[in-house]
Amino acid sequence: MTSSEGAVAGKIVDGKVIGLNVVTWTVDVSTTFDRKKYLNIQVASPYMHYSNGEGIYAMPEVGAKCTVCLPSDSSPPFVLCFIMPFEKVADASAPDAPKGTASHGGVMNNATEARFDGGRPRAKPGDIMMRGRDGQFVILHRGGVLQIGATELSQRIFIPLDNHMLDISERYSHHNVGGSILWGLSEGRQDTAVTNVEVFRIFADDKYADIRISKGHVANPIDPEGGLPARVVYEVVVSPKGFNADSGDAAGSSTAEDVVYKFALDRDGNIACTVKGDVFCHIKKKLTLKVDEDISISTDAAMSVSSKNGMDITGGVYTHMKGDLVRLGKGDIAVAFKGGLVSTPISLAPCMLSGTLILAGTMILSPPGAPPGPPIPFAIAGAAFTIPAGVISTVLPQVGTIVNGNETVKV
Repeated sequence: MTSSEGAVAGKIVDGKVIGLNVVTWTVDVSTTFDRKKYLNIQVASPYMHYSNGEGIYAMPEVGAKCTVCLPSDSSPPFVLCFIMPFEKVADASAPDAPKGTASHGGVMNNATEARFDGGRPRAKPGDIMMRGRDGQFVILHRGGVLQIGATELSQRIFIPLDNHMLDISERYSHHNVGGSILWGLSEGRQDTAVTNVEVFRIFADDKYADIRISKGHVANPIDPEGGLPARVVYEVVVSPKGFNADSGDAAGSSTAEDVVYKFALDRDGNIACTVKGDVFCHIKKKLTLKVDEDISISTDAAMSVSSKNGMDITGGVYTHMKGDLVRLGKGDIAVAFKGGLVSTPISLAPCMLSGTLILAGTMILSPPGAPPGPPIPFAIAGAAFTIPAGVISTVLPQVGTIVNGNETVKV
């Protein structure tokens, strides 16, 4: 009442936050020297607007050192800014150090006895920094580099040179509508085993993913047929709606049963592959398959191998072909084998017969396939007869057994 508004000079006093209200965004401040209390005052900001609360602001903590502005127009006081408290440090020079390493002379050099870093990391001229109580930070480095992180092992660095983006992490997770990427230490393990898991949906609105690719230490491999290698380090599995899109874990007990494709590789080079559909492979040039040990191929149905320009089969010590029926060439004639029965026809050349008859009558003789010959009368028993040459011939079958042959071929 004794002074007009604006005629009194404004004041700025040093204080410390002693209380706060997170609902009203106000703080309580106690001044450092005269111990006055300013209750429920707001905190200034580089910029803010009432439209939707946009701006740059922070909720202070109790104990923060600040300055309070008392306006000249008698409007309510407010926290103008925050400053770092004074910290005195002892001279770090050794007792026997030469003169010149510590302040001496008539004028006190305060720079050697006080500091205001308050635990802040060193910065380069022009750096702009934001840092939280728990170590998270945002640094705009002079020169264009942007650094954002929570810890030294959880940060991203944007480098303008070649537009390079550098990620540093101990465990990495990226979740997308199309799937997820999980990379880091294996869950539930005490050692340093690491894994990289990628899961993919077919459609963005699918609840579960169909494809999982695991690399590194595969903790829970999918084993549809029991032929899995011991220590899987690389695995590709396709199981319709079989995987949790966020964690990569199997969605249920039927995931292994529904697998349509599986490829697994262990650290020793062993491979297991399962395909429940057709496989087509077209190679336009030479194919070479070299195996140092045995090869085994089996099928529950028929097998066919064809070659247009010929085929060579080299069996080494032996070649063994098994089957209820084995065909060679056209396969029209059966192959004889040692110990088998054979029947060989033996033809008799035409000849003249003579002898003594024991019956009387007439007979007609002719070679096989020839027209009947003329009737030949004969006398009573004991009479002599003669048959001209060429009138009679015959074929006699001979039955036997194969007793020798080339035993390097067995059927």
